[in-house]
Amino acid sequence: MKILICESEEVLLTAIEFRLRKNGYDIVWAKTSQEAMGKIKEEKPDLFIIDIETDSDDSLGMIKEVRGTYDNTSLPVLIMAEMESVESILEAIEQGVDDFLIKPFKPVELVLRAQIILDKLQAS
Repeated sequence: MKILICESEEVLLTAIEFRLRKNGYDIVWAKTSQEAMGKIKEEKPDLFIIDIETDSDDSLGMIKEVRGTYDNTSLPVLIMAEMESVESILEAIEQGVDDFLIKPFKPVELVLRAQIILDKLQAS
């Protein structure tokens, strides 16, 4: 299964990518939400993981766009956010994200949450 990660923090991106690859996932990454939109259309990932504080781009607007345009289906979305971003997290939940993680977190926790989302996807 293919996972797209949108994260501008190089160290965190590397840790997440390493852990997910170790668990057998194909990884595609983007550093901006604009780049991520292009990768969604090109790569057709099975899961989209995004840091909602990525860049100065409108990540929440992008989540709304993804929900509305991804091949008429629902691309699972997992967001990462700082605890101070409670309002953004709530807004993302209202837009239908599948799960979220509060930073800092352990990469193994992200892997477990990704596995749960992808298992549900395969079961349906």
